[in-house]
Amino acid sequence: MHEDDFRFDVGGIVTKENGESYIDQHGYLTELTDEILKQVSKGKKVMRSIMGPNRIGKTSLARELIRRFDNEGHHNTLVIRTSLQDVIDSDNGNGFWPFWLGEVVESIFDNKNENNRIDFEQIKSENEKIYSKIISIRDFFADEKTKDELYEKKKIATRSKAWKQLQTLFEKLLQCKQNILLVIDEFDMAQEVFGGGGEFFNKLRGLLDGEPNALSVVTISRRSLPCIEEDTTKHGSTLAGKFPTFKVFGYGNSELDLYFDILANHGCKLSDEQKENVIYYCGRSPYYLAIMGNAILTWKKKYGDSSLKDMNIDQLFQEKQTEYYESFRRVVDVLQEEQLYWPMLQLFVGPQIDLDEVSEKKLLGYGYCIRKNNLKSDSNDEYKDKYNTYEDEYDYLTISNSFIDYLKIQKKKDVENIFSELTQAEQLLRNCVRNHMEAKNSETWKDELHDIVMKDANEDRRKRLERDLKRYNSMREDAGNPDGTDDSILNVINLSELGQVITSEWDDYKKYLPSNINRDEFTKGMTILNKVRNPVAHCNGSIVPHDDILKAKEFSKQICEALQD
Repeated sequence: MHEDDFRFDVGGIVTKENGESYIDQHGYLTELTDEILKQVSKGKKVMRSIMGPNRIGKTSLARELIRRFDNEGHHNTLVIRTSLQDVIDSDNGNGFWPFWLGEVVESIFDNKNENNRIDFEQIKSENEKIYSKIISIRDFFADEKTKDELYEKKKIATRSKAWKQLQTLFEKLLQCKQNILLVIDEFDMAQEVFGGGGEFFNKLRGLLDGEPNALSVVTISRRSLPCIEEDTTKHGSTLAGKFPTFKVFGYGNSELDLYFDILANHGCKLSDEQKENVIYYCGRSPYYLAIMGNAILTWKKKYGDSSLKDMNIDQLFQEKQTEYYESFRRVVDVLQEEQLYWPMLQLFVGPQIDLDEVSEKKLLGYGYCIRKNNLKSDSNDEYKDKYNTYEDEYDYLTISNSFIDYLKIQKKKDVENIFSELTQAEQLLRNCVRNHMEAKNSETWKDELHDIVMKDANEDRRKRLERDLKRYNSMREDAGNPDGTDDSILNVINLSELGQVITSEWDDYKKYLPSNINRDEFTKGMTILNKVRNPVAHCNGSIVPHDDILKAKEFSKQICEALQD
């Protein structure tokens, strides 16, 4: 291949078969081989959960691991690689039995791959009785009536018998010294495939804890397996502790060196500063690094070798921003769906005020970040901050620094957009009080309102209110008493006091307000508005927890919709 024609593979599954675009993750591969494949081939049961953020290379890593194992020809071990996304896209449909039949049983009896199959002829020659039993199980599952009853959940008796047959199949295979390694990719989709009843997890635990059998299981996901089980079943995890977690966080320093060597081999030798900028924008993600690598190769092809010293990585990121931001946007969408967007902003954008321990643990368990001291490697040096991109103030790392920048932009937009909504809600509430008091008390409404406010204020607050009211009316007179204004205390009370006025006569005011908000919820909403208002008004929204900003935004929206009607 001519050097100008080389490009990194972007978005696909990359193994050694992809040629130079593949970067060998030696540390991870060695550890996974020792912890999983060598143990399974020895007849030992293995359960592992490979987890890590999206776009960090989990699937490519597992595929390369399996490819190498297949090529070694371990005839006593069948590796079944499945993806729950493929199950969703298949014609078999979703569900417990479509998965076990379509993905597992059919693979066991499929002998097309010479390097990855069970040798049934050998089983037959060594133990005719076990062979006959295995074949009877195969025929049971191949029966169309049985399939129909399992897929349609028509008969409990058939499902019960099928499960016993599946257990027996794994037990008999082990007796023949055959091993099954089931690798389930995209395991985050467990709820979409298996539903929320918990049958899959209960049965899986039964297989792993029951009679000795040939089955080992490895899951690949963004979230930890206990988190997935809890989200799916809405109960505690039955598999917590059963599947040790192997955390993946992209390229180690050795792989990053190889990445930069590939660029250098194609005429793109970068300076230390350029390398640091690449890692700032891409982190250790093979996907993001591939996008940037191709942008660098395109620059060199367009402007020539002599231009490399002037190549601006910031500019290249801006040119490729759409690809990066589209990926970041999808992460934010999922964060919002999983109700972790606010904690993520608090953790990486700040302020970290009131960040609760539960949310912090969920961010870790859901694969959005990792503790610096938890990076797994065969060498202590592999994840040291060689390229000066780890922020000192954070104990955690996420996909890249540019993703943190993206979160900062999103928070800034949220802060900028809220002030007009908050101001409108405040004005509508003040008008609501004015109109209600005027209709109820006619000419004396200002005095009545003054008494309500002062009744709940302490002496210092009363003095400040009287002072503020005097100043306000002086300014009002200087302006010629403009239409739409009045000289009441309503104009100087804060949002918290405005809320107290309304709740003091809740039965009168609740008819004007959103029907789904009760007195306590209204009080909490007004407290949030009061907390957010001044920092946002003075362009200091960054000091306000993002959780509060979004709550204030939602509350303002509800108030505006109710009072505008």
